[in-house]
Amino acid sequence: MTAKDQETYADKINKLLLKAESTTPEEAELLMAKAQELMAKYAIDEAMIAAAAGKSPQRGDVVREYLDIVGKFRIALVRLAYYVLLVNDCKAVLYSKAPAVTIDGKVYRQVERLEIVGFKSDIEASKLLFASLNIQAARAMVSWWKENEHRYYGARDGGHLHKRQFILSFANATYERLKAAKERGKTSAKEEHGSGMELVLRDRSQMVLEKYNELYPDVESSKQRLKGGDYASHQAGHAAGQKADIGDPKLGGSKKQITR
Repeated sequence: MTAKDQETYADKINKLLLKAESTTPEEAELLMAKAQELMAKYAIDEAMIAAAAGKSPQRGDVVREYLDIVGKFRIALVRLAYYVLLVNDCKAVLYSKAPAVTIDGKVYRQVERLEIVGFKSDIEASKLLFASLNIQAARAMVSWWKENEHRYYGARDGGHLHKRQFILSFANATYERLKAAKERGKTSAKEEHGSGMELVLRDRSQMVLEKYNELYPDVESSKQRLKGGDYASHQAGHAAGQKADIGDPKLGGSKKQITR
């Protein structure tokens, strides 16, 4: 893949994401899925061309970066970011005691930090997609709230839990769409590169895992339980993140109160 080819891929992905931020929710979903499909194929093409040239991936190519998420919906957005990273072959750890950060001159003391391990190109692509989805989720949530605010008259904290539930459900549904788009990208790449692709991808995945285990030998998985909004906010968020019916996730609790 030449430098010009790389620029063409990056330009196509960027244009899709930019357009997705300023169109209808239905079209945005299609554009987002296409962007993820291109990202998956681009990463595979890059890896296969390097392998063909005798440039096998090296552990030194795996890096650690950070993504700080702020704002009152930061906890829900962490889930969205985590899903995007996961789909794009990165691993991440949530750092719960992140230091304050300054963004556009404003100091944020409540910060959720994701420490990310992966190949730099995968991390950069993930951050780009997350930035686009962040905007789309916020826009969809604001639109939904304007139409339904009257249903939550007197809700505690201005309906914060219901708004957060909308974004959480948006993230859950989007994750399914991203996984499906990634598989399409892999299928397309396999048709071009053949079965040897699986070995190259396995090597890359193993290197990321080894680096992750080296950096975080004692990390423990935990399931975050969040007090949720009502079933209506879940349904609306899910519909915004996934129009096509590809299976509803199992939900715990009653239809009146969903917990995560």
